[in-house]
Amino acid sequence: MVEAGVPGLQGVETRVASRSDEARTLARMLGVEVLRPGRPPRDSFRLVLLEDAIELWDHDCVRRGNRVDFTTIDTRVGGGNLSKSQPLARSMGSANGLVVDATAGFGHDAALLACMGYDVLAIERSPLVQVLLQEALERAIIDPRMNKALGGRLRVVQADALETIPGLDPPPTVIYMDPMFNPKKPPKALPRKPAQILRRIVGHDSDAEELLTMAINVAKRVVVKRA
Repeated sequence: MVEAGVPGLQGVETRVASRSDEARTLARMLGVEVLRPGRPPRDSFRLVLLEDAIELWDHDCVRRGNRVDFTTIDTRVGGGNLSKSQPLARSMGSANGLVVDATAGFGHDAALLACMGYDVLAIERSPLVQVLLQEALERAIIDPRMNKALGGRLRVVQADALETIPGLDPPPTVIYMDPMFNPKKPPKALPRKPAQILRRIVGHDSDAEELLTMAINVAKRVVVKRA
C-alpha cells in the first residue's frame, strides 16, 4: 500500500467498462475517488483509463490526455537516439553493472538507457507517476519493436531512492539523477507540457543534495543531468 493522497489529483475515471475494477483499485491506492466522466477543474488533473492506455488529463485536455509512451522512442542506432555519441550514452561510460535512475520521472532517459544495452532500475517515489511508468512499460513490452529494443533490461519500482539504493546488492555501477529544482528566477519560456505536469505532481526534490551524497558513497560513477 502506497502513501495515500497525491497533490492536484482529482480522482480516477474510466472510459471503458472492462477497466472499472482496475479504476477502483487505483483510486483506493492513490487515496482518491472514482469519478464520472467530466473535465477537471483548473489546477487539477485526473487519471483516465482508456482502452489502450492510462492518461493524465488536466483542464486543457480535449481529445487526448498526457501519457507516458516508450514506443515513440527512436531506436535507430546510427543516427537515432541510441547513438553512443549521444551525451546520455557518453555520460554512462562503459558500465557493465546495474544503472539506477534514482529520479525516474516519466522514464524517458531510463528507457533510452535500457535500449542502449544497460541494465536499468528506474526508481520513482510518486505513486501516481509510477502508475503511468508501469503501464507504459507494459505497453512497450507488447510492441514487438520496443520489446526487442528494451530486451528485458528495464525495471520500474515505486520507492524512495534514498532508502532503496543503499540496500541494493550488488551495488549499482552508475547512479543517474535528474532532480527537480526550484529555479532561482523564472524561466524565459515555459518547459514542455510533460515537464510542467511532472513538476506539478512531484514539486521540487528538496533532498537532492542528500541523494547526491549517498550516491557518491555507493556507486563508482554518478551522473547528474542539468541544463
